[in-house]
Amino acid sequence: MKLQCLALVCALALVIGCSDDESSNNANNSNNANNVNNVNNVNNVNNVNNVNNLNNLNNSNNSNNSNNSNNSNNSNNSNNSNNSNNSNNSNNMNRVNPVVEVNDQTPDPRDEVLIARVVSPAAGWLAIHEEDNGSFGDVIGFIAVTEGETMDITVSLDREATENEMLFAILHREDPTDNDFTFPDDQTEDRPMLDNDGKLVAPRFTAIQGTPDNTFTVNDQTATITTLAIANSGFSQVAGWVVIREDNGGQPGAVLGQTAVPVGTLSDIEVGLSRPAVDQETLHASLHVDMPADGNFTFGTATEDAVAQDGQGADLVTSYTVTVAAGTPDVQFRVQANGNTGFNIVEATPARYEAWISDTAADNPTFTLNETWRYEVINEAYPNHPFELVTAGATAAEDIVQLGQDNVGAFAADVDVALVENNDTFQFTLTPALAAATDFYRCNIHIMMMRAAVTTQTP
Repeated sequence: MKLQCLALVCALALVIGCSDDESSNNANNSNNANNVNNVNNVNNVNNVNNVNNLNNLNNSNNSNNSNNSNNSNNSNNSNNSNNSNNSNNSNNMNRVNPVVEVNDQTPDPRDEVLIARVVSPAAGWLAIHEEDNGSFGDVIGFIAVTEGETMDITVSLDREATENEMLFAILHREDPTDNDFTFPDDQTEDRPMLDNDGKLVAPRFTAIQGTPDNTFTVNDQTATITTLAIANSGFSQVAGWVVIREDNGGQPGAVLGQTAVPVGTLSDIEVGLSRPAVDQETLHASLHVDMPADGNFTFGTATEDAVAQDGQGADLVTSYTVTVAAGTPDVQFRVQANGNTGFNIVEATPARYEAWISDTAADNPTFTLNETWRYEVINEAYPNHPFELVTAGATAAEDIVQLGQDNVGAFAADVDVALVENNDTFQFTLTPALAAATDFYRCNIHIMMMRAAVTTQTP
């Protein structure tokens, strides 16, 4: 740029100072101008070179950027590959391994089986398959299972299991999700699950291990209600009866009560007695066969409903002792209320004494009490409807209260009646004097609406 300015100044000076020998000067000027042009040309060449160098530099940078971009892509690809691997590893680690656990069993009833434990990675089906030449065959029962762990699943079968029958418990997928188990009718749907090792989840078990012998156990017991006996455990090969008999010189005597039992396992069978047991009394319990199978207990008539026998051919009769604490009730009644309309006497324990209630579903039913027996009344309508025994007057307003909740009545303090109250429950003994004075019961508040007759009798 300085050369260009210098050339221009020189040229101007030559023009201003032009003399006679102008031609010579012009020639010189021409030369100078050429020199200036030459300088410009040189500069132009340099400029071109600079441009080229700049372009080359840009190209180089672009090349580097391109390489960096490729490297970045390669890095991303590597990361994606790693993420994919991590995802696969995570899936393998998080997938729940399906499990089915089942024990050999003797089902009761025989058209049901019990599966101890199932773990399923998703909602599906648990199917019971028949055995077919060592492999699983037709489905004879199934049930839906939820995701996760489930314990003690009962599966109903299409038929009763047979003795020593081998069955498979197989976990199936729910595919498609239509809440409809269609395997094996459609072999493409609801197929069996595989565990994480690719193996079928299909344990085999014995459905019936042979019919157990008849057994029967009754332990010595402390009565909570004196007319209630408990047979603790046993097994009955056929439908029959648990029978309680009183003692007759060390041998079973008259029948006090019986309860029908089905085939199978027996547990805590309640037997209502026709009279209260007394403290330290020996009673005899026995298991009987319902024969003929008519549901009628006719023991003592020829050979009907005979005592069952164990595996050694011995009669299943056992003796036990009853402990009865003072003040133990003989019968229990449970009372409710239908608004302010009436009392409902809905239940008696033992159940045989529900026959003493005219109607367990009706308002203000009549009911019967045995003289000298002790009673427990659970009044679930208390305190809104206190229960009391009365002598009926010409009108409810003229009733005479003999005994009732909240320690009311003429017999409330009688030591033989021995009234005991505990919130909604009260106990009393129906002495002959109280029995003679009682012919109605009622609500202490709603004396007209909630009121009905009581019958007392000598046992």
